[in-house]
Amino acid sequence: MKEKVFVLGCIILFFMVIISGCVKKESQLQLTITTDKTSYATGEIINISLMVINSYSHDFELNMTGNTTYVINVYNSNNQLTYGSNYWDVWGKITIPANSEKTVVENYTWNQTSSIDDKQVSPGAYRIDAKIVYVDNNKTSELESNRSITIS
Repeated sequence: MKEKVFVLGCIILFFMVIISGCVKKESQLQLTITTDKTSYATGEIINISLMVINSYSHDFELNMTGNTTYVINVYNSNNQLTYGSNYWDVWGKITIPANSEKTVVENYTWNQTSSIDDKQVSPGAYRIDAKIVYVDNNKTSELESNRSITIS
């Protein structure tokens, strides 16, 4: 009887280890997009900043070295890519203090021209998507966010 209980306990422990490895842990890091306004006149420059919020109880070192990137894309109301950027930068390491936020891209400008045909985009609703890729414990990770704006 003791052997069956021991074997059953080992099987349960085995499955608990397997299941715990499959559960995705929520990051305590969050990417936020800010713009100087939410509504713009046609042709007006849009200033975009990216901020990382650290909710960990300890400082976090955002490792932006090597082949890392930040991406800013703009989509129209039909979810069609209007503007796309892909920046490969060697930023180094950025320390974000515990329970605080830090701007990592400041005043990136978009002049409302399409990266497809280099013409002024039409008035309407747009969504700005951003992604930062970083390395944590030799593993590539991503932070993503989006923000809505209007061009009239």
